[in-house]
Amino acid sequence: MFFDGACFIGFLSRRRVTAHRERPLGKLMRLWAVGLAWLGAATMLASPDARAERRVALVIGNGAYTHAATLPNPVNDAAAVGEALRRLRFEHVTVLKDLGTEAFRRALLDFESQAAGADIAVLYYAGHGVEVDGQNFLVPIDAKLVRAAAAELEAIPLSTVTTVLSPARQLRLVILDACRTNPFRARMAADGSGGRKRSIGRGLGRIEPGENELIAYAAAAGTEADDGSGSQSPFVTALLKHIETPGLDVRIMFGKVRDEVLKVTNRQQTPHLYGTLGGDEIALAPSAVPPSPRPVPSPSPAPAPPPAPVPPPQALMPPAPVPPPPPSAPAGAWVKLCDKAQAKGKDKDGREVAKAADFCMTLSEQIHPDSGMTLVAASLQQWWIEGQMKQYFKVTVPQGVELSAGLTVTVFPQDQWERVQKGLPLDRGAEARLRSVRLNFAQCLVTGCNAEMEATPEFVNALTAGAGLVVRTVRSTNNTPVAQPMTLNGFRQALVNPPTDTKKFTEARQELMKQISRRREQMLKELKKQQDELNRMQPNRR
Repeated sequence: MFFDGACFIGFLSRRRVTAHRERPLGKLMRLWAVGLAWLGAATMLASPDARAERRVALVIGNGAYTHAATLPNPVNDAAAVGEALRRLRFEHVTVLKDLGTEAFRRALLDFESQAAGADIAVLYYAGHGVEVDGQNFLVPIDAKLVRAAAAELEAIPLSTVTTVLSPARQLRLVILDACRTNPFRARMAADGSGGRKRSIGRGLGRIEPGENELIAYAAAAGTEADDGSGSQSPFVTALLKHIETPGLDVRIMFGKVRDEVLKVTNRQQTPHLYGTLGGDEIALAPSAVPPSPRPVPSPSPAPAPPPAPVPPPQALMPPAPVPPPPPSAPAGAWVKLCDKAQAKGKDKDGREVAKAADFCMTLSEQIHPDSGMTLVAASLQQWWIEGQMKQYFKVTVPQGVELSAGLTVTVFPQDQWERVQKGLPLDRGAEARLRSVRLNFAQCLVTGCNAEMEATPEFVNALTAGAGLVVRTVRSTNNTPVAQPMTLNGFRQALVNPPTDTKKFTEARQELMKQISRRREQMLKELKKQQDELNRMQPNRR
């Protein structure tokens, strides 16, 4: 599940500390809940997990052509796209390579039954594609295409592909990296059959998709795509960079792919997205996948009630052997929020009584700049009950992590934090100076998984003296490590200074979310404008 701002409602859910239970934190809780309710509701409505969406995909890579030169990248491209879709938790992902005509048709027939009950159906194809008289065809590896008329018998009409996807209810998406130089064009154009002259286009021709249908071309109609000099084509390289971005509308995603390909090909190749959708945003990245680490600072999350009973404090340990975090560690803000609470405890006779409690939480969260989803949140929670203080350190991450592996937090001093931010290896012997703790997951909600521990004075001192920390988890789908950096700049000041005004904080965070929403809407408008402009520039190929 994407971990959005509403996860801090989970911070405010019923929790226990030793023998007492708090009541809702009054104005602080209500202000925060109101400020985030709209965001949480929107995320739940858009989330595939929340709505139990069924998503299926067919991925085909054709490279080993019998009657044309072999294409080196389509099989690699298809494998990489298939893996990405599996990480996105598609229910069925079928990856096939080097299909002949009959195998291609059988694959489409099988996929049609899967699409029949799906909300989202995706077909990705890499290989050769041709346009004949305004009709587009995908080329199986055994096609000869010695004349133009043979395309209708030996190749797969794109219209057949869209028909196969048509039962899908919410989105039918066809991604075609098939606009490569047509090796059959010369002999098809020189058709000596004596029949009517056929129009053989460069690349694929323009298409008008149906309702709730998008067709992405690696290169605009009438132009050709580069197969690339590396292991993957420029189009797929850009697609893989953005397809797993959480909460990113599919139209904006292809806009980013377009910009990336234009840049790497020196504006020689322009991907294009054909078709329109309604006003609802549709993202391919499901909420259960930890998003790419591209966070931005926010005013920070909301306060939380006391944690549930936790195991004895974990001893400090050397950092786990996990790859370093990405080079651009975020500069998130830390803030302290305080309130009063009523806690339930026991008197000397063992009877339950209400006790007054003071609560403060020094916290920070990292927010994805495009979706507004929270990537990671950390807080030091302090409770005062009858003059006694307890401290707890809590981290919340998106679902999709391996719970049994727990969560590790490593604190870095200034000199090593600078190396972390630059993506450089640590100095020799530096690991001995790092402070790491392992937190066990205490609770998993639809909004995220919470790991916590009782914060020892030693660990709190490490936080106040450190320059940054890295939260390490393990992705449950493939057991790969995930590292998320968080700056500690401002933590000490927030901890010792007077608390932030709750109302101003809530208003600031609401405004941040509105800015992200406006930016997303603007990106959609710009993308539509670019599509309309390119449509006017392209001849209407019929």
